[in-house]
Amino acid sequence: MLYYLLYHTLQHYFSPLNVFRYITVRTVYASLTAMFLALVFGPWLIRRLRELQIGQFIREEGPQEHKKKAGTPTMGGVLIVISTAVPVLLWADLTNPFILLSLFALFGFAVIGFIDDYAKVSKQRNLGLTAKKKIYFQVFVSLIVGVVLLVLATNSAYSTQFVFPFLKRFHPDLVIHSLLGQSHFSGHLWPLAFLPFLVATAIVIVGSSNAVNLTDGLDGLAIGCTVIAAGALTVLTYVSSNYRWATYLEIQYIPRVGELTVFCGALVGASLGFLWYNAHPADFRRRYLRHRSAFRDSAGGLVQTARQAHLPHGAHSSSFRTARLERIESDRAVLDRRAGFCAVCADDVEVEVVKHSG
Repeated sequence: MLYYLLYHTLQHYFSPLNVFRYITVRTVYASLTAMFLALVFGPWLIRRLRELQIGQFIREEGPQEHKKKAGTPTMGGVLIVISTAVPVLLWADLTNPFILLSLFALFGFAVIGFIDDYAKVSKQRNLGLTAKKKIYFQVFVSLIVGVVLLVLATNSAYSTQFVFPFLKRFHPDLVIHSLLGQSHFSGHLWPLAFLPFLVATAIVIVGSSNAVNLTDGLDGLAIGCTVIAAGALTVLTYVSSNYRWATYLEIQYIPRVGELTVFCGALVGASLGFLWYNAHPADFRRRYLRHRSAFRDSAGGLVQTARQAHLPHGAHSSSFRTARLERIESDRAVLDRRAGFCAVCADDVEVEVVKHSG
């Protein structure tokens, strides 16, 4: 959206906006936008999930160390999906078929994850979709992606060759072209020509999705690996769209796939923003508890100072004034209500202590 506004519309009146034609510039802006959205809207989403009592449920047979993670807000993937999709819609070329296909896959698997998490919350157990149902849905979305890629391949916009790492000369084609000849095309064997490509596409997409799911468990592990993988894909998509680099590195040259650099950059930014709230300890209350703890320490010090300053020498600790101060010190509700105000917290407590001590 901003890409069309700044480059296709306003660039004719203000030539420096021509810089937004470059994928690298838009990738940087997409990454920064994604990180900004994740950092800004993360606390609001966490608070909303807690208000809706959407928390993680731990398997009873799981490790004892994971028991303390019970109640951690689940559906955190919503933050990643929104923080990735919005920058892509703002900075990417929405006429590019690879961008549209990637958004479809993103939202398709996000819906599957949402259904799975919602089932866990509604059942109050760590049992969402069954493994078979989840695999069926994932394979269905992956096959749609594979079919669209085959359509792009027929228009020479995509290559069905399989590239093996470290084997630059070995590029087997996953479409059996011999079955597409006139003798087989008139029969019933031609659909088998696309079967290897569709199977490979489903294995890669479904396997990657479940690899993240299996990696998850330790605080920040899955999202940390996602940052690394998305960063590598950001470089590969850009290199694949550059003829000079692709030829030099002997990788496939796919011109229009370069727009996916914006998508991968947005995923990197969203993952880094999410990592701020998912780092150890991966409790979405991390910042809240930290502020509340610091607040309580400050409040306790203020109460102690007020007690020493306002009580006469030799006064008994059970006096009315001291009792009022001790009630303030032990009143957790008062402290919790002010926990989110950070530096303002201490000022509020000091005023309240002075009030009660006066």
